[in-house]
Amino acid sequence: MKLARETPAASILAPADRPRPDEEKAGETTMTNKDARAELNRLRNLCAELYQVAGTLGADARVLDNLWAAADGKPTHAGPQAQARP
Repeated sequence: MKLARETPAASILAPADRPRPDEEKAGETTMTNKDARAELNRLRNLCAELYQVAGTLGADARVLDNLWAAADGKPTHAGPQAQARP
């Protein structure tokens, strides 16, 4: 429920009775824990596949380390990304 402006009727609602902004479009913008976990697993698998491709193409060890860490769900190292070797 989105109100264009506060009306007298809307202003007398207790704050707990008003919809929170994050609940207004909950069906459109939120993801269930199960969906989030599935998406996370897809991204980790993609990083694992990219690790193989990058290694085959001769990527720098730092790039490979970052892809491995991402695939394993660990933090990656910050810094400039190294270029793949020709």
